[in-house]
Amino acid sequence: MAHGRRGFEEAISATSHPLVHETMIWTQQLYDIEDRAKEMSAEDRRALRQTEALPILARMKARFDEVRPTLRPTAKLAEAIGYVLNRWDAFVRYTSDGRIPIDNNVIERLLRPGAIGRKNFLFFGSESGGKTAATLYTLVQSARRNCVDVWPYLTDVLRRIAAIAPGDTTGLEALLPDRWVAAHPEHRLEQREEESREAQARRRRKRAARRIAVVQ
Repeated sequence: MAHGRRGFEEAISATSHPLVHETMIWTQQLYDIEDRAKEMSAEDRRALRQTEALPILARMKARFDEVRPTLRPTAKLAEAIGYVLNRWDAFVRYTSDGRIPIDNNVIERLLRPGAIGRKNFLFFGSESGGKTAATLYTLVQSARRNCVDVWPYLTDVLRRIAAIAPGDTTGLEALLPDRWVAAHPEHRLEQREEESREAQARRRRKRAARRIAVVQ
């Protein structure tokens, strides 16, 4: 959804067509629903999306289908509409499963360190080295996502994992970041949790300010 919205943001300076502002308002309404659903269970979140988000998405698609034939294919607005319509099933998939987020911004932020660092390590030495690096990146980023102090976490995991028998999924699951930090609360980075909450609050304020600007 974030990628789809970006196309309409870019079209604001290129056209005065009312659909641009209509789409921005609808998108903000969809994100408002997500803000309200944040603390809900997956099933309750799905029910809220079905009740409130689906009608908004239906209006969006109807307008896109109506306006698209009237635009030049190379127009910014036409490109924005085409991007969304060509991926429509993916755009509305989140409404049928409360576990799926409205966008993939969190995943992209977690992947950013790898994208930034890849020029610093163009070669891992072997294919198995690359697989090992991918596994370690996954562990580190999952730990960061769960506000776990990475160094003591990895130290303990690498020390204990050798003693776990092959096929012992229970033993391995105990080493997952969220399970591990529950057993070692002294290694939870409370400051990082607070920073995460503050960042979420800033994003909500920005969305609210942008929504007001769009309405005006």
